[in-house]
Formats: sequence, structure tokens, C-alpha cells
Amino acid sequence: MDNKNWLNNIKDVAEKFISDRYPREMPMFETFWNVFSLHLGNISEDTPPEEVISNSQSNAIAGISFTGADSLDLMTPIIIATVTEAILSIKSKKLSRNELEDRIASAASRHGAKPGLTECLIRHLPALCTDIKEVSKDPLKTIISSPPEPQYRIWTAKGTSTVDSIEEYIKQKDSYMFFLDLREKTHKSKFPNGGSISTQAVKLLEYLTSRLGIITPKFEIFKNVFDNDAVELTDSDENNIEQQITKLHKYSGNKFRNYLFSNHTEGYGLKESFADKFFFFTRLR
Repeated sequence: MDNKNWLNNIKDVAEKFISDRYPREMPMFETFWNVFSLHLGNISEDTPPEEVISNSQSNAIAGISFTGADSLDLMTPIIIATVTEAILSIKSKKLSRNELEDRIASAASRHGAKPGLTECLIRHLPALCTDIKEVSKDPLKTIISSPPEPQYRIWTAKGTSTVDSIEEYIKQKDSYMFFLDLREKTHKSKFPNGGSISTQAVKLLEYLTSRLGIITPKFEIFKNVFDNDAVELTDSDENNIEQQITKLHKYSGNKFRNYLFSNHTEGYGLKESFADKFFFFTRLR
């Protein structure tokens, strides 16, 4: 495509992303875009995206940043800059979803995006770029649809993330000791004598899995899991923790305690070998 068409595509994607995610910034979009587009320069088929962006992009952001007293707090300049790199990347090379997400993350970081904006760009921008890639070459016929909202929030040893599907995890469901939908108030064990676990046991499990390899004092566990600020625990308090541990152990088919550090006088903690034994999720829509 020629330079004009690609500029139109960049504008369309940036405008769609901002109108969907940050509509309060839309009144200033045209002003930002007019300043930005003057700095892009000519885009040729043989010019690497990074080279196109290097000087003209920083000049554009500098110009935009001083168009108003509050513009430094706005996300529009960062979004436009990141969209430009994403569009030029798919223009010059066929990228997988993961490769495009990496480009977006790198561009967003270089242009000053905070973690929340970076995550939002990674999550939603690839779908908009795909729409641009697949539509007619006539920019007047381009229709950009809103990407679907991610369906699941998941928790693993690698941290928390948002995904569209957990189908692959469901296929491996039996390999996990705990495969839990956090929306459910009670979870029934698959083992005949495993019983069930409810909110307190699950909260304890979540807390321990977020601190793999660390022994946490009992009073800290009681404070963070059982919402109690006591510095010294009573025998009843300690028994409450132990009861939840016992429930988790039974639920797992009597395997859970094998992954706990053995010295409980200092507190409780799960060994790092437990990292692949759990999967938590919740549906977002």
C-alpha cells in the first residue's frame, strides 16, 4: 500500500482503540493526529519500521506533548506511537500473535506506557491489526471491529494473566492437584474420600501458591487469609489453619502435605516443586 493508505490505517486503528478503551481522550484525538502525521515522513516498502519511527516518532511525541498543559498525562500520544510500530511491523513482515505482542510491548515501553496501558495494548491491539491486515486494500472500505473481551483470568506459578480460552488447560485438568474455578464457593474432590473445600481453604491455598518456596509465619497467614490482625495466635487460631491444611490434603488425595515444608513451628510454606500442581481461573464474561 502507499504511504497515504497506511497512514489512514494507523489512524483508524489508533482511533478505534482509544474510542473503545479511553473515550475521554477522544475530543483531542484529531489535534494529536494532525501533529503526529506531519512528523512521520515517507514510508517506503523497504524501510524497517524501527528506522521509520526512530526520529520522526520522538519529534511527533515531543510536539504533541506540548500542545496543551495536560497532554503529558494523556495516553493518546503513546497509543498512536505504539499503533504505528505495530502496523508497520505487520506491513513489513508476517508475524505470529506472540511476535506481534512482543513488538507492541517493546514499543509501548519505549514510548513511556505504564503497565496498565501496556497490558491493555497487548491484549486488544493485535486483533485490530489483524482486521486491518485482512480487509480490502481500499481504505474507504476498511471496517474495524471491536476485539472480543478476554474471557478468563488465570493464576499459575508464572503469575496472573487474561486469556480468551482455557481449553488447553482443561485438556490437562487431571494433571493438576488443584484445578479451581474461583467463582465457585465449594469445590468437590474427585477422590471418593476427598471431601470438599470452601472459601477459607481456597484463600489459604491461593496465598501459599503466591509465595512458593517461602515459609510464612502463622500470624501473617492468619492476618492475610483469615482477616485477623492478632500478633499472637491462640491454640484455636492455629487449629483453624491446620484444619484448612487437612481439608486441602484430603481434597488432593492425601498428596498436599508432601509439598509443604515440614517444620510448621515457624509457619507454613509450599515448596517450589508445587509450581505445576495448581491452576486457578475465573470467567470474566
